[in-house]
Amino acid sequence: MPSETRLPNLIRALIFALGFIFLNACSEQTAQTVTLQGETMGTTYTVKYLSNNRDKLPSPAKIQKRIDDALKEVNRQMSTYQTDSEISRFNQHTAGKPLRISSDFAHVTAEAVRLNRLTHGALDVTVGPLVNLWGFGPDKSVTREPSPEQIKQAASYTGIDKIILQQGKDYASLSKTHPKAYLDLSSIAKGFGVDKVAGELEKYGIQNYLVEIGGELHGKGKMRTANRGASV
Repeated sequence: MPSETRLPNLIRALIFALGFIFLNACSEQTAQTVTLQGETMGTTYTVKYLSNNRDKLPSPAKIQKRIDDALKEVNRQMSTYQTDSEISRFNQHTAGKPLRISSDFAHVTAEAVRLNRLTHGALDVTVGPLVNLWGFGPDKSVTREPSPEQIKQAASYTGIDKIILQQGKDYASLSKTHPKAYLDLSSIAKGFGVDKVAGELEKYGIQNYLVEIGGELHGKGKMRTANRGASV
């Protein structure tokens, strides 16, 4: 009698396993890789995510609009090429006076300070005066190589000690200890941008994606369709 009851149980288990394999195969066959591309932060971005017929996702155009809006906000906060951005307002701000900043701007600045200490100053987001002096900043009007005296003077404006970040529960401010201090978050802002885009995708329940902005990557899940894998 026990052997007779075990057989139907084994058959049911086998049918369940085969059904699961079949459904998974169907899911992979109907999955499609959606690719979105655009421009941001002086470079390009590519977003790829996996979608199938069971996903109740908005249209790719609507998702891209959400992505573009998120990236515009990052630029509004941290682009030195926008004269009205938060970082530009700080760079033009009077020394010694705290400037209230957004939580995202404060978060990225805090990470920059942490990395500066971790690398013993190798990553320094206050090197803007030197970047601008050599013509790699927003003002590209440099026509000749700067003199050693100019380089030495610009270097005296740099150093993580030239900025003071204060963060509270609902408040963050940034101030400078030298009037010529200049903040440039270009080294990590793109990385923050890919994280923001990834967050927007996950708000829609997308769990298989790859985001790239100017070489910075953020990926999750698997990017495989019935025919091939995805590449960036």
